[in-house]
Amino acid sequence: MRGIFSRPRADGGGKIAALVRRIAADERKAVAGYLLVVAVTASLYLLKPAAEMLFLGSDLASAQLPFKMPRLFGRKVAEYAFQCAVTFLFAAVMAAVDAFSLAAVKCAAHQFEAVSMLLEGMGGDESGAPPPEKALRDSVRLHQDALANARKLADLLNPLMFAHYTTSSANVCLVGYQIAVATDTSQVVAIVCHLVMLLARIFLLSYYSSQVIHQSVNVGHASYSCNWFSGSVDFKRMLTVVISRAQRPVVMRTGPFGVLSLETFATIMQGAYSYYTILKRLTSP
Repeated sequence: MRGIFSRPRADGGGKIAALVRRIAADERKAVAGYLLVVAVTASLYLLKPAAEMLFLGSDLASAQLPFKMPRLFGRKVAEYAFQCAVTFLFAAVMAAVDAFSLAAVKCAAHQFEAVSMLLEGMGGDESGAPPPEKALRDSVRLHQDALANARKLADLLNPLMFAHYTTSSANVCLVGYQIAVATDTSQVVAIVCHLVMLLARIFLLSYYSSQVIHQSVNVGHASYSCNWFSGSVDFKRMLTVVISRAQRPVVMRTGPFGVLSLETFATIMQGAYSYYTILKRLTSP
């Protein structure tokens, strides 16, 4: 993304540099944690036949394959290798897409946070000198870049957010039901990791989307918090433009279903619990 972190800043550069370091550390932790859950989940599904052969002494012919699917090959070892390859490829693609989405949305939120830091620091020295107009012009351009980047990102991720929203409740419901009916301990552990992966993906996307909303609105509050009353008429006029733009929050949409936020996460969880209750009633003896 262009704008906020690609231009050297003479005003507030130390704070922005510290923010960049914090962003990098936070994104590494969040993405690494999610990728670890994906890797553990895929490994538990795929290594179950190998674990049965190693610890229970069974052979591959009697071991249960990770997934039930139509036979495509004559030998079971070929079926096992095919399932491992497909699962690894699917998990890698899904993890890469989700990691990009998480990092990009989080970066969009921090872009607005950087603009807020620059605006709050204007005219804050002890001498009481009026805030410089050039610094405000730079901040206005950076705010424009942040808005443009966030809106382009929202358009790019809109189909992905729509897919997550429409399938998450059903996925969580079905995985939760599998945990309730499973009898094999190793299978329960794998399904629990699968459920954690689903919840982590939905929650992180919802949380970072909420951060984008909060930080985009906070630009207006930061503009009012600076030493605007000591500025010139042109300074106050430009600051009014920034505050006006910040009144409309930037949101990540889930297609025609509205805005992705923590409220959306709560709605998904309520829907998953409702579907789970109905499924239990239909399958109970």
